[in-house]
Amino acid sequence: MSNKRFSQVFNYIGDNITIGLTKNDKFKLSMNGEYTKGKGNNVTDFSNWVFNSLHNKTDRLYNQENGKELEKIIINRRTENYIRKNYGISFDWELEYNDLNQTQNKVYEISNLIFRDKKLYGKPDIVFRNKQNNDRIIIELKSSTGIYVDIPEDGWINMKCQLWSYSYIDEFQDSNNIFLVGDIHRVYYHENQIIFSHEKSPSWWFKKNGVINFSESGVKEFHNQCVEIFKIYGGRLV
Repeated sequence: MSNKRFSQVFNYIGDNITIGLTKNDKFKLSMNGEYTKGKGNNVTDFSNWVFNSLHNKTDRLYNQENGKELEKIIINRRTENYIRKNYGISFDWELEYNDLNQTQNKVYEISNLIFRDKKLYGKPDIVFRNKQNNDRIIIELKSSTGIYVDIPEDGWINMKCQLWSYSYIDEFQDSNNIFLVGDIHRVYYHENQIIFSHEKSPSWWFKKNGVINFSESGVKEFHNQCVEIFKIYGGRLV
């Protein structure tokens, strides 16, 4: 598998599944549409606003307080070799960008996403670039620290908004194919042991042969969903 092109093994990690926004999700986002605290021109400002809109304060504090140490464990285990092996990414793909430890100085410009008349900026977790054809794989890492927390088949909405935003990074527009992957793990303490497992890999072949892959219903829903949420945030796609 690892010797094949990533596009040839794409079904190994997912098939463009996207679950529609619920009425409750739309209501919460709309109710928070005028909420300005924390809104800014970074992709994480946008995704954090989505998360805060959809989760109550108690859940947010629980996740923050219980997830910090466990998140460090996940980051230490998500090595380049682990990612390559888990997703069948051969060395035809170079590791172009890695910000797992949030130490990258480079920040990408996203001119197509405008908020308050200014472009967005972003720092993806991991980006692989195909050395032969400039195709790219953008990976966003997420984790759950709860044993019984339900993880949607297509991941969390804030994660999807991040991946969608990164697909518009100016420097990535020379890619005819862009693959978006949510790498979701579960990590928690159980009987004084740390349990770590890879849970899901919701994925989208977002850009195919130079254009957004609207032929796939899941990609179309994914795109329309993120556009709708970004508009509620106060932004616009140009």
